[in-house]
Amino acid sequence: MATTLVSPHYAPCIDPTKAPEAYGRRAVVKLSQEITAIDLTTRQCALITLTEKLHNPEHITEAINSGVISKLLKLLRDKNETVRIKATECVYIIAGHAVGRKGELKHNVVKNVSQLFDDASEVVRVLAHKTFSRIAQVPSGAQQIVDSDLIPKLVKKLQSEASITIKQVIFDTLHSCLMRETASALSCGAVEVLNGYLTSDTPTIRAKAAQAIMDISFSTAGKTEACKGKCLDILVPLLSDSDSDVKAASAGAIMAISTTTEGKHAAIGAGAISGLVLAIDHVCSEVRVNALKAITMLAEAPVGRAQLLVHVPAIETCTKDTNEAVRKHAEIAVRVITWVP
Repeated sequence: MATTLVSPHYAPCIDPTKAPEAYGRRAVVKLSQEITAIDLTTRQCALITLTEKLHNPEHITEAINSGVISKLLKLLRDKNETVRIKATECVYIIAGHAVGRKGELKHNVVKNVSQLFDDASEVVRVLAHKTFSRIAQVPSGAQQIVDSDLIPKLVKKLQSEASITIKQVIFDTLHSCLMRETASALSCGAVEVLNGYLTSDTPTIRAKAAQAIMDISFSTAGKTEACKGKCLDILVPLLSDSDSDVKAASAGAIMAISTTTEGKHAAIGAGAISGLVLAIDHVCSEVRVNALKAITMLAEAPVGRAQLLVHVPAIETCTKDTNEAVRKHAEIAVRVITWVP
């Protein structure tokens, strides 16, 4: 029977792990205030609720205008693991939006988030690296990571992290950063580290390592370092890998290294031509395009041209490929191979 007494217990539809929300535009503003509360439970509930609110893009600008970014960065150093996880998750979600990345870069978020790379919680470390990967997707974000001298730290974490998931995210971040600058990566011995991952048991890691070597080899110093580190001796066997992404990335890396005379002769000496010719028949168009680009590079050397002349008929079949990029690079390859001084 109903009574006028108010029950001391929560109603069945109320989640005690979430903070009560204010109405309308006040919701995010109120949560922004509560995440800095002295009481631990209040902070945790507010962060959990804020995390869900931020999944709605409409609330991102409201959160930024209420000063939530600076408050979250302070919470990244909180002693409580749940607070750190949820605060990092909020920073990660905000970084998924253009206006969010812009706001975070103004607060130099990369310096604060990089301190979480050594956090005891693996969940925090994963979210921290995912945040870095999102920020690095824009040129200004990648440049801030480079300017903060964090490339050596990322390379070091590739070696010390046991989690495959984290390693993959680090490779994604390095890919974006190496497009901006390679000097810091070369100075910390990145080529040697990447060489070690070319023989990883995980296909994704092998592909991302080959991609990183290709990125680092677009600079002249990177090509020289790749030749010194004997990268081609490991990359050439990967042309026969069972994974198409590994094949495409290794062919691209060989292409990038082979733009110099030293690189051309090193690739030819490692037996790259036979593997590249076989790769032009692969079902994946990216593999075919990268293989044809590498073949063109090697054909510029007299020794390479002499070896490739017998393969011209096979390469000419690619000029009728359904993919426009394959047809284009096949025509260039044939023209370079058959060139007569």
